[in-house]
Amino acid sequence: MTNIYILSACDAWAGTDSMRTLGVTTDETMLYAMLAAKIKAGDMEYGGFGDEKAWLCFQEDFKKEEVNFNKLKYGFVQTYEDMQITEPVSLAQFPEAGAAYEEITGEKAKLELEKLELDRRSLIYSEVEIRTDFGYTCFLMAGFCDRDRLEADENFQAFMEGTTDSEVNASVYSYSVGTGESVSPNEDELAIIKQYADELGEEYDVDSIQRDFISFYYEAEQEY
Repeated sequence: MTNIYILSACDAWAGTDSMRTLGVTTDETMLYAMLAAKIKAGDMEYGGFGDEKAWLCFQEDFKKEEVNFNKLKYGFVQTYEDMQITEPVSLAQFPEAGAAYEEITGEKAKLELEKLELDRRSLIYSEVEIRTDFGYTCFLMAGFCDRDRLEADENFQAFMEGTTDSEVNASVYSYSVGTGESVSPNEDELAIIKQYADELGEEYDVDSIQRDFISFYYEAEQEY
């Protein structure tokens, strides 16, 4: 992995607020050349010396390949690894970067949508909008939706929990996506459809196949 070198001018204590970037390079030889220029000009000290002695000390260390950045005064060198998104080592150091990259490039959505296998089958699902006397909710259901399936659905039951009775009005929009035999998605597949609805519409033809309206009076079961 390539190193990135940042050469900065600073005060005698290398205070962060005194740092002023002079040059950035991945070429170690260029870094030494920049250091040599600043030391020779008297802008930086080296090895506890200034001016000519600093210059001679730096030359000696350079020839021995023993340049020590800690010997600098009024100068500071920061070294960073040049991380690459395609290198496993870089991703291991910054794992959340890989996940974020897949998300902004659409790679994550593409990989998730491939799990639906829409090139060999079509999935039927319904979007259900519920309005009651006390509120509103919207959720997806696998396959088509009728009253019996609606009342048995976990999302509906959770929404109605604590309600004794209410008028229920449900708008149901059923869709088909993919090519081939029609099946209902399982729970994990339905979660993918929900999370990547926009990407699904961009990659595949999502056909509206049925609209329905279900209205009934809900009465909670009484416990005796």
